[in-house]
Amino acid sequence: MLPLIIPKRVNSLRYFSSVGVLCIFYFIVCIIIHAVTHGMRDKTRQNSIVYVRADNDALQGLGIFMFSFMCQLNAFEIYHEMRTKSVFNFTLYAAFSMTCCATLYILAGYFGYADFGSKVKDSILALYDPLN
Repeated sequence: MLPLIIPKRVNSLRYFSSVGVLCIFYFIVCIIIHAVTHGMRDKTRQNSIVYVRADNDALQGLGIFMFSFMCQLNAFEIYHEMRTKSVFNFTLYAAFSMTCCATLYILAGYFGYADFGSKVKDSILALYDPLN
């Protein structure tokens, strides 16, 4: 990771970030395809899916979502490197990026839960069998 922290401008990391975002898109597409072809066909697993909970278990994942949207550390650097610096443009870019991030999290969470049901763990990668 050392070579990625050497550049002084955030803009110089755009190619590495693009590769990372493409990998995330690929993984989420794989989650959706696997859930549709394997997990959502199992009726016993579909009956065990709980969409809304009234207890405190729903709040346990709140810390994960709060940590996943922590981009304010880079906000000043991104604003400084914008071509047209304005509060409106910065708000527009931030809203677009947060909407994309939330959409990806919701898709991965829903289809991962639909695929594995109550067997879901903290890391979805641990649930996939690399041999099958």
